[in-house]
Amino acid sequence: MHKLNRMLVFILVFYISSCSVLDNKQDKPVNLVDEISDAFIKKDVHLFFFFRDNGQEGVFLAASYDGMHFTELNGGRPIFSAPATLGDGLTRDPSVILGTDNRFHMVWTTGWWQGDHFGIAHSEDLLSWSQAKRVPVHTMDPSALNVWAPEIFYDDLNDTYQVMFASTLRSLHDKETSEIAPDGVGAEHRQYVVTTKDFNQWSDTDMFFDQEFSVIDAMIVRRAAHDYIMVIKDETLTPKAEKNLKLVYSKSALGPWTEAGPAITPKGMWIEGPSLNRIGKYWFLYFDDYAKGGYGALRSTDLVEWQDISSDMSFPRGIRHGTILSVPRERVKHLVKGLLEN
Repeated sequence: MHKLNRMLVFILVFYISSCSVLDNKQDKPVNLVDEISDAFIKKDVHLFFFFRDNGQEGVFLAASYDGMHFTELNGGRPIFSAPATLGDGLTRDPSVILGTDNRFHMVWTTGWWQGDHFGIAHSEDLLSWSQAKRVPVHTMDPSALNVWAPEIFYDDLNDTYQVMFASTLRSLHDKETSEIAPDGVGAEHRQYVVTTKDFNQWSDTDMFFDQEFSVIDAMIVRRAAHDYIMVIKDETLTPKAEKNLKLVYSKSALGPWTEAGPAITPKGMWIEGPSLNRIGKYWFLYFDDYAKGGYGALRSTDLVEWQDISSDMSFPRGIRHGTILSVPRERVKHLVKGLLEN
C-alpha cells in the first residue's frame, strides 16, 4: 500500500507539473504542485470542525490534504453532540486544538443568549468524548448577555490554555452599535478571556480586547516566538456597517494588541467565523459567508495582499463557522484512512 501511495503521488505530481492554471487576481501562471506537494510530503491533515443550521445536531468534521478541498468524515455523522441540558443544547462555533497532553480539547457556544458559560469537552480520538461541561464566566457580573464563539489557544510562553469569547456587558458599555439584543437594546460586544493550566481551575474573566468598537470571533495564530496574529470581526452595524475581518498583532498571546488595521475582506461582504492557517507558503483565511449562506476563503503570502479563492474551494454542504486544525496524518489515521486514495 505504501508503494501504491508513492506511485499515486508521483503520477499526480508529474501530471500537474506539466500543467498550469492562471491566478485569477494576478493573471500569471501558478504551478499547482506548489499548492499540494508540501501537504503530501509532510502528510499533514487539515481538519475542519463545523456545525450546521443552528448547531442543534452537533459538531461535524471534514479533512483535506491541500487546505482547499475538504471531504466530510465519519460518514457525515456528528463526531460530538452536546446534552440538551447544557445551555440551549447547541454546539455552535466549535474551536478545537491538540493540546500538549496529546488530547483534543474543544470549546463551543451553547446558546445564543447564554451569558454565563461556554461548553468544553476532551477526546483522545475525536470520536469518544469526555462528559461535556460548562465553564463559568462573568461570575461577578450578571449583566452579561452572551458568550459567543469561544476560541481555545495554547499560550506556550505561560504554559496555559486561554479561551477568548465575545460578550456584551451592560455594566461596562452603553453604546448600541450592533444588532438588537433580547433586552431590546443594541448589543456592544468586546472580547474577554479566561485561562487554565489543567481544565479544572480557571481564572476570573478578564477584558481581552477593547478598541472601542463592537468585536466578535477573535482567533489567534502563533507565527513565531513572541509573534502572534489575531483575526477579529468588526461587528459594527451602526452608524456605518463594517461586518468585516481585520488583523492585529502582539508579542504575547495575552496582548496588548496593535491597533486594528483596515478590513482585509472584500468590500461590502458581510462575513464572520474567521479561521487562519499556514499551509506551505500560503496563509489561508477561511470564513463563514453567512449573508449569502456559503463558505469561502482568502489566501495570502504576506498577510497584506489577499486573494479571494472561494470559487476554487470545496466544503461539505451546509457548513457553518468552523475551525481549521493541522495535525500529523498518523495522529488521526483511524479517521482519514483511504482519504488520499479516494
